[in-house]
Amino acid sequence: MNTNIDIDIASVVSMLYLQNAEDKGTQIKASCPSGNHADSHPSWSINKSTGQHHCFACGFSGNIHTLVRHLTGQSLYKFLDIEDVPSFVFKQSSHIKPLPVRKSHGNVNVTKGVFVSPHSNAEAEAEILKRGMNDSFIDFFKIKYTNYAIINDTYFIKRLCIPIVENKKVISMEGRLVEKSDVFKKVLYPRASSVDTLFNIDKLNFDKPIFLVEGIMDTIKVWQSVSKNVTCTFGVALSKRQKELIEKINKLILVPDNDEGGQKLITQIDEIATKEYDIVTLPFGKDPGDCSLQELSEAIDKRKSSVLYFAEKYQLFKEEEKIQW
Repeated sequence: MNTNIDIDIASVVSMLYLQNAEDKGTQIKASCPSGNHADSHPSWSINKSTGQHHCFACGFSGNIHTLVRHLTGQSLYKFLDIEDVPSFVFKQSSHIKPLPVRKSHGNVNVTKGVFVSPHSNAEAEAEILKRGMNDSFIDFFKIKYTNYAIINDTYFIKRLCIPIVENKKVISMEGRLVEKSDVFKKVLYPRASSVDTLFNIDKLNFDKPIFLVEGIMDTIKVWQSVSKNVTCTFGVALSKRQKELIEKINKLILVPDNDEGGQKLITQIDEIATKEYDIVTLPFGKDPGDCSLQELSEAIDKRKSSVLYFAEKYQLFKEEEKIQW
């Protein structure tokens, strides 16, 4: 069995018979294959090292996986007739780029308010107990409670306040409501602040496995019991910079919610992935914060490579009907 099947992007592109294709060194340019517009003067290109592609005319973009699916209706593995899917790996580029710089979005300015320990308020105490949040997590991330505060002209009322820090500066604040309400938002961020980053980014080691979840509350059990190298994206609507940051992770372990939002996150990660990553499948309808520690640990232990995950999802291992002669 071949244990290191890799892929040559240029060879795959040549098999797709794109119009006006031309090798430009690190890239291949061609007429846009999206079908969205005429493109006699090629505006589409694909990176020969990473497989990322983009059309500057219509925005059609993705990776070699999504390109092959779009043009052939098949997975990359099916298109290349790769039967031994688990042994397949991407051919990697040795060029390592620095993390993308964050654009300035102003400071977090508190004009009014008092911030205290979450243990000093009964509702906040109940919330952190429900979340299973211990004092180590609270102290490490400097989590406070405010009964009433104004941050960047945004009213924070009865909220757990979690600083979002990058380069040792507070660039935003997540305020989580500690009581049920039909009036106030459950999660709030100050106006003119930015979550265009990854949570816990200053402490992340990009050369070691990083666990990626959707929200801060989902990081709790992972950080406390599995790995300190954990981050979140503050939801599933990934920004361009967040995608660029995720691309820099050497070994990604994705722990999405097992719901529609989680599937959306998986799709976005797969569109930008230039290397293999692992996907953890949680019990149906649950997120990492809902799971018991045993459920979370078992799901992480049974995680699958993205290759195997999609192979099973698209039933690549399904036996073909035998032809009777």
